[in-house]
Amino acid sequence: MAQNLPMTVEPRISFAIGNKIVYVVNDNPNSKYIIDGYSFEGKKIYSFCEKYLPFKYDSKKDIEALLIEKTIYEGDLHVTTDSIYYINKRFGTIHKFSLDGKELCRINIAPILGVNENKKIQKNIEMFIDNKYIFADHNNRIAKYDVFLDSEVEGDFVYLLLDQHGIEKNAPINKIDIFKIDTCDYKLSARYYYPLEKKEWVSKLAVKSKDLEVFYVDIKSKERLDIISLKYDKK
Repeated sequence: MAQNLPMTVEPRISFAIGNKIVYVVNDNPNSKYIIDGYSFEGKKIYSFCEKYLPFKYDSKKDIEALLIEKTIYEGDLHVTTDSIYYINKRFGTIHKFSLDGKELCRINIAPILGVNENKKIQKNIEMFIDNKYIFADHNNRIAKYDVFLDSEVEGDFVYLLLDQHGIEKNAPINKIDIFKIDTCDYKLSARYYYPLEKKEWVSKLAVKSKDLEVFYVDIKSKERLDIISLKYDKK
């Protein structure tokens, strides 16, 4: 019987597995790269995606550098048969790499997002890039704005489950909002909505796209947790 051994890696934000490699978005402030690739035995094979945000950490601020790294580079990783995608949650960028770590493109998708998402991106830029203000609460959580909650890559498309917080009125937006982005030109291919009741929240998205677009989404409230499937004709 094969022995299952724990695998220890550097501090990480998210991970994905593909091509017999464990890819990790790390939050190590001492590393010059965002993504590390590990063997299943825990040996680091290579690192790629050099840190690109012009953020200079002020050591006089009473916030750990590791927490800030985790906040500004928080994002999702996806591995396909021939590509790796890193999608940043703070600034609306999609990075595509070959399996050997070469960056194929870096796309700013802010122009195709809505007003609410662009205001969040601008607030994050003011806080973390312009370094105007950064603060943490009593639980040492750094204030930030999420552009999206979860993402999936299916076929030639990236799907984003948008965050429900409305920045203009500082109130929840009571609907599921899913963006479908074509990776051939990185333009908006379709957008899907589903109404929610008050005090209902979503956080996770799974996609199955064949004859129909099928989305699996969790809907949470104080009383229950439901997993629903939403089916749409392809657009």
